[in-house]
Amino acid sequence: MSRHADSKRARARSQRGFTRMEFLQGFGALALLVLLAGVPQSGGADEAALVQSQAHVSRAVSVARELARSSGRPHAVAFDVEHDRLAVVGPKGQVALSSETGQPVLAQLDADLISVRFGESLDTLLVDASGWPLSGGVLHLSSGAHALELRLDEASGWVNAVGIGD
Repeated sequence: MSRHADSKRARARSQRGFTRMEFLQGFGALALLVLLAGVPQSGGADEAALVQSQAHVSRAVSVARELARSSGRPHAVAFDVEHDRLAVVGPKGQVALSSETGQPVLAQLDADLISVRFGESLDTLLVDASGWPLSGGVLHLSSGAHALELRLDEASGWVNAVGIGD
């Protein structure tokens, strides 16, 4: 074939547009991209639930310590494993009020509370009148395929996340 015939055919193709096969290939590639973009990131919401629950636990421990120091009376953080919630409790067993807001210190956890262990008291973190925990402890949270272990260091009173897994 001559160059003239090849260029004539190329010009005819460019004027004609896409062939059906080219159109279907392009449409298939676009559909695949849309499908992949539409798949949510697995675990994003689960990890957010764990992070939020960790924040609730850390805040409750801080509030119990602050209330114990300021009142000179012991306080506690009681965990309800069955209902995935916690409460800061005063010396008479009542739900404590936040010194900042005046509201009861209660939290419904976004993640599932699997287990809690704080010394002999099991599901309750006891804080002495000077604001120090009477024992360290561990609690396990899960959300979807993710899990988080929180440890309370008895010496420092800090809540630390030990591991997050898939």
